[in-house]
Amino acid sequence: FVTDAAHRVVAANASCLKLTGLTLEQLVGRHTTELLHDEAGSDWFPTVCERLVQRGFWEGELWHRQSDGSVLPGQVSLVRLAPEAASPVPG
Repeated sequence: FVTDAAHRVVAANASCLKLTGLTLEQLVGRHTTELLHDEAGSDWFPTVCERLVQRGFWEGELWHRQSDGSVLPGQVSLVRLAPEAASPVPG
């Protein structure tokens, strides 16, 4: 999925919808922490955000929360877009 600067989902592809079991309408607006978590129970989100700011990317294992509440492990790669890259292109 793609998030805005506030870490809320703004877009998702078909694979993400299948993985989560949610529709696009259900997914858009949700915060990243509602969809991913660290099974070890650590406070992963601040660490990930710090790495995104410092390095522009983060990669590791997080657990994907599905619509029924179950979780599945997954390798996650996150990339921070520059603000100008995240803006819509004038049409």
